[in-house]
Amino acid sequence: MKYIGFIILTFMALCSCKNEPDELFEISYDIDSTVFEAGLNQFQVHYLDSYEVNTRIDEYLAANGRTRDDISSIVPKSAEITNLLTNTSLDFLQRINLHVFDGSQFTPDVTENVTEIFFRDNVPQDRRTFIDLLPALPNVKDQMLKDKFNISLRVQLRVPPPNTVEARMKIRFSVQ
Repeated sequence: MKYIGFIILTFMALCSCKNEPDELFEISYDIDSTVFEAGLNQFQVHYLDSYEVNTRIDEYLAANGRTRDDISSIVPKSAEITNLLTNTSLDFLQRINLHVFDGSQFTPDVTENVTEIFFRDNVPQDRRTFIDLLPALPNVKDQMLKDKFNISLRVQLRVPPPNTVEARMKIRFSVQ
């Protein structure tokens, strides 16, 4: 009788486990075009768009011995922003959102199929040269199986950047 609580908790733990799809492989992208210019206004939201990033999906598929039909989903795994050239702290960033979208650099006001893939609300103020972003949960298989994709970094500043900061975004997706 005294073990009934333990048995119930064990049963609940075993029954609540879900089978998550196995990761087939990981795809990774480095985007160096992120620049925070000195004197940006902290009262506005700033968008930094990168157009036509090569997905290299055919290379990843060939390297892992897979086909497009083997892929059931592609979900965000991890992302980070790293200061490249200086030791300037990135604590001037307040909120960061990363989206993939369909559109063209020739018509930047027309965006479709916008999907948030990573975010970080209230970035800790102790960040020196590295900020990790939290993955959102959408399946971005449709965008990532194309030859190229567009990515938009949306930032809100806590204070204006003390000087111009060049940063790299490293983005990883899990292919399942």
